[in-house]
Amino acid sequence: MKEFKTKVNEKEFNFRIKEMNGISALSFRTMIMNMDKSVSNSDIAYNTILENVEVQVGNNWITCKQDSAYLPEGLENSPKSILDIAYQFLEYVKSFF
Repeated sequence: MKEFKTKVNEKEFNFRIKEMNGISALSFRTMIMNMDKSVSNSDIAYNTILENVEVQVGNNWITCKQDSAYLPEGLENSPKSILDIAYQFLEYVKSFF
């Protein structure tokens, strides 16, 4: 599990990537390799990443994307924050190979 910090709307938050096994890592790798082939692939990839990253809220860890809601508040309107989270996620997935 990897933990990291990034800012969302000028406020710093703690994030962590959920535990995954080798099969999940391979699936993510394939998905990521196809991100640039269409907008829908990119949308699926970013949403999947956010479904596998948690943000710390008080003493609790909450998944960043739940149904149509994103946490922390405003994340969906912060491209820089989403890119940073995606970068951290990709670096973690690369550690499997």
